[in-house]
Amino acid sequence: MLARGQIAVAPGSRVQGTVIDDQSGAPLANVSVEVSRGLDTLARVVTDEVGHFRTLPLADGALKLTFRRLGYQSGTLSLDVLARRKPVEVAMAPVAKRLEDITVVSGRRLQLQSALRNFDTRAQHKAGGTYFGRADLDKLHAARLSDLMRRVPGVRLVDSSGVLLVASSRGYKVDMKRGESMAPCVMRIGVDGQIKEPGYSINSIDPLQVYGVEVYSGPSSIPAEFDGLRTDAFCGLVLIWTRIE
Repeated sequence: MLARGQIAVAPGSRVQGTVIDDQSGAPLANVSVEVSRGLDTLARVVTDEVGHFRTLPLADGALKLTFRRLGYQSGTLSLDVLARRKPVEVAMAPVAKRLEDITVVSGRRLQLQSALRNFDTRAQHKAGGTYFGRADLDKLHAARLSDLMRRVPGVRLVDSSGVLLVASSRGYKVDMKRGESMAPCVMRIGVDGQIKEPGYSINSIDPLQVYGVEVYSGPSSIPAEFDGLRTDAFCGLVLIWTRIE
């Protein structure tokens, strides 16, 4: 802060002056001006819309004026009470404050982050299913997710016109479209919490994109948090969670 001119006040008189922007010369409103002597604060005033301030009458002695305003460099000005008065013009320099970096995260990304934490918790406690984390995938070098399914108890792979589907090995279900014939009990597949259409291939996703896989071979083993999926997952459920880039 630069003082343009000097201030002096007559005994028993008021301290007054004007505060401006150091760069543009425009008057600054809402500048806090504190007048003190030693450790004692004698007055606090705020500049008006034209940058002017004025205190109540003050006694003789050396004074210190402190100027503060958000976005500007604070500063002080010392003066002695003399037998003459001259208004002071004070220029305050703006301070360019750097804001902290802000990361914008979409609602969908936040949901996925929460879902992955929940997956880690279920995998840690072995909550009724078979779990493959990222470390398991790297260790097994699975070229396709169907390779993982061969390691899951109660699960088998069935070929449907060249598409490998995951089915329960514990039985069959009645296919009403084929005259009540017995058909493989194909498990439903969900990706990032969204259930895919019937016939969705387990190999539709590159294993390198996968964060984790959890497999439930029947409705009774599905965790309570997925209760809404039990009806569609009579034969079992495979949940695939993708990595966050």
